[in-house]
Amino acid sequence: MMPKNLICTAIALVIASGTAHALEPIDAPDYRVYVSSPLEHWSGNESELKSSAKAHASKETSYRLMLNNEHYLMGHPTVFQGPSKHPIIQSTNVKLSELGFTIPRESANYFQVELPLYVAKTDAKTVFSAQAQLRNRGILAQGDPETLTYRTTGKKVMGTIAALGLTALAADKFGASFGANMTLGTGAADDLYRVIARYKTGIAPVSMDVDVPEGVEQIELRRVTSREQERTGQIVILYKKPKTEQIEAAAMQDALIALSGATQTTDQIQGARTKDFNERQRLWRECVDAGACQK
Repeated sequence: MMPKNLICTAIALVIASGTAHALEPIDAPDYRVYVSSPLEHWSGNESELKSSAKAHASKETSYRLMLNNEHYLMGHPTVFQGPSKHPIIQSTNVKLSELGFTIPRESANYFQVELPLYVAKTDAKTVFSAQAQLRNRGILAQGDPETLTYRTTGKKVMGTIAALGLTALAADKFGASFGANMTLGTGAADDLYRVIARYKTGIAPVSMDVDVPEGVEQIELRRVTSREQERTGQIVILYKKPKTEQIEAAAMQDALIALSGATQTTDQIQGARTKDFNERQRLWRECVDAGACQK
C-alpha cells in the first residue's frame, strides 16, 4: 500500500494537472465577461441533467439575482407577484423574450446568482488557479465519474466545497498532511492558504482560463448555482472603466443571458456536458494510475 505522504503528493500532482477551460469572453468597450454556466456542467444527477436539458429545449428558464445586497431580485414570477421591477431584470427578460424564451414561475433550467466578490488584481492569477484545483479536488472526492449516481454524500461534497475551502476538504478526505503537499500553479503553498482565507466566501469550484488585461479597473466574481445546488458556475466581470450602475447593468444582462443558454442550442449544451464529463474521467484515471485513487 502506498504511504500516505506519497498518496497526498500524487493527488496534489493530479489536481494541478487539470487544464483550465478556455471560454470565449463577452467583450464590450467598458467590460469583459466570462461565464461558467452550471447548465453546461455534468453531474451524477441524471434526472436533473435530463430535466434541465428538456427545459432548455423548450426554451424556458427562471432565475434570481442577488445584486448588491442580501435581497434577491426575482427574474421569474412568484405565486403572488411578477418578476422584480428592476432595470436589470426587466431588460434581461425583454432580451430573453426576443430570443424566444419564456420565464415560468418554475423551470428545471434555473440558476441563482450570488453577491459579488472583488478580487485584487495581484491575486487574480492565484484565485483562478485555486478555484481550478478546488474543482479538480471535488471531482476526485466524488469518485469514479463513470459509476457516479446522485447520492447524498456526493451532494454534500460539491454543495459545500467552496465554503469548506480546499485545504479543509483535503484534510477531511485524505489527511491533514495533504495541505502541506498542495501547491498552486505559482508553486507557493502559502498563496493557497492566503487566497482561501481572504476569498473563501465567494470562490467557486470552477476552471476558467481568464485573461486579465492591463488597465482593468476592477475584477468581480459571482458564484452561480443550479436548482439542486450541485452544479456550480461563476460570472467573472472585468471592468475596463470605473464601475457604474449603467456598466454593471449591461455586463449583468450579458451574463444572465449566457447563463440561461438562450444563445445556444441544446446540442451545444449537451456537447459542453460531454466535454466536462470526459475531463472528469481523465482526472480520475490519472489518479487511479498514480495509485492514489481506488476504483
